[in-house]
Amino acid sequence: METAYIGLGSNKGDRMENLKRAVASIGNDGWTEVVDLSPVYLTTPVGVSGHPDYYNAVIKIHTHYPVHELLDMLETIERELGRKEKGDLKPREIDIDILLYGREIIKHNRVTVPHTRLKERAFALKPLLDIEPELKCPLTGEDYSSVLKRIHTGQKLEKITGELAL
Repeated sequence: METAYIGLGSNKGDRMENLKRAVASIGNDGWTEVVDLSPVYLTTPVGVSGHPDYYNAVIKIHTHYPVHELLDMLETIERELGRKEKGDLKPREIDIDILLYGREIIKHNRVTVPHTRLKERAFALKPLLDIEPELKCPLTGEDYSSVLKRIHTGQKLEKITGELAL
């Protein structure tokens, strides 16, 4: 069994309900157990303007899936919850990303772990650190808390009420 950290985001429809449905689907899979989850944050989209704000959170899971099969399962959930295309910069009901998969470093055309832009995204690092405050980057050994301090300026990151539940 492997521990993984999964980033969740929604900026279309009932954002909190979309996150709740994603967590429930991941936890009800049978091969994956949700063991912890972060608070939910209201964040501004990165890289685009004029889009609705996101609700973002991170969950910690234990999974029996190899990373590529985990990705397949998460992409199936995205489609079931209304996601049309992966990689687009349009508002979306749900976005589910593998941030970390154990201490592994994976570079493949379908998945890169740690997530390629994790060190640029306060909206992913802050909830990740809420779960694991001492977490280090498997690539560099750098504390993710140090990375967050460097990049947090200018990125909206407001904890909201109505948290997710296991």
